[in-house]
Amino acid sequence: MIKYTPGKDPALYDEMVFIKVRMSGEMNLETTQDDLDWFRARGAVREAPDLTNVVDSRFVDYAVQRLGPDR
Repeated sequence: MIKYTPGKDPALYDEMVFIKVRMSGEMNLETTQDDLDWFRARGAVREAPDLTNVVDSRFVDYAVQRLGPDR
């Protein structure tokens, strides 16, 4: 990472949290809500949407049903 990115301080990588993205496209609404709350607490988001009304998982659910979950 130090060789190929602008982040050249090795100690910086000890502080980072790397995110796992599901290959199937499924969203973890709990962690997304946590992120949204963090941004709202810092004034980056004024009104947080209700994620259950914003996220439509029908297509992902169908694909996972047909193809199976992440392996």
